[in-house]
Amino acid sequence: MFARHGHEYDKFNYEGGTAYTWEDYQFAPIGDAITTELVARLPYALARRIAGITWLTPEEKANIKRNFQEIENVRPLSAVIEWLLYQVQQTRTLKEVIEDTVQEVIGYFDSLDFVQNWFGRHDKWTDWRDEADKIQAFLFLLRHFKLERTETLWDLAMKAKDYFVKDDLLEAAPQEYLHLDSRVRYVVYGHTHNPLVSGVRSFPAAPAPLEQVYLNTGTWRGRYFKATQDDSFIAWKNMTYVIFYQEGERGTPFPVFETWTGALKTV
Repeated sequence: MFARHGHEYDKFNYEGGTAYTWEDYQFAPIGDAITTELVARLPYALARRIAGITWLTPEEKANIKRNFQEIENVRPLSAVIEWLLYQVQQTRTLKEVIEDTVQEVIGYFDSLDFVQNWFGRHDKWTDWRDEADKIQAFLFLLRHFKLERTETLWDLAMKAKDYFVKDDLLEAAPQEYLHLDSRVRYVVYGHTHNPLVSGVRSFPAAPAPLEQVYLNTGTWRGRYFKATQDDSFIAWKNMTYVIFYQEGERGTPFPVFETWTGALKTV
């Protein structure tokens, strides 16, 4: 069994090279800036704006701030647009305040030298769907959060979803085996927060075929999932156990695994 966190194959969250040295892990990726200067800044900026609104009770202000703090738990990134639109629908009296806050945060994020330098390194004219293009498309939707009618923006967000959603780790796992000991059966990652078991390939061998399997351990944290029948989001926690057994522990002549995923509804 071979395990790594897996963010090494996420172009938004790993900026180092393929040698995976200590130095490689010290480069700050764009994902850090998105988390700290965009996602985390949004509830902070909104709380500042609503602090002086006298017709909101302290409890209402706390609830609004808490709702926007949960944006970090919305997956995938493209669903953040839908999440913000949903929050506007739930709090229509604050529509302009929310829209102004989004514009403020986007303007700040765009002005950062780090962000512009990252675009300069990653925006390749030979690849119109590179990682820079995806971030720029996401920012484009956020910039039009106030300018476009809600229905128009919602349609754009829905159409863009497939453009953003791609499991780079699932694609990387088969390539991982090319550099591993031939006896390795299982490659394990985390990072994506999505528990997964996926067969890679199988080779004839004795006393049993050598089966290669990719497993993802998911996460233990609250996450918001888009409802299928309306525009709402519903939250619960998932926990995944991945257990490996040595040869003979389960009566097999080769190592085996078991995995269990459970859900806990708390909010």
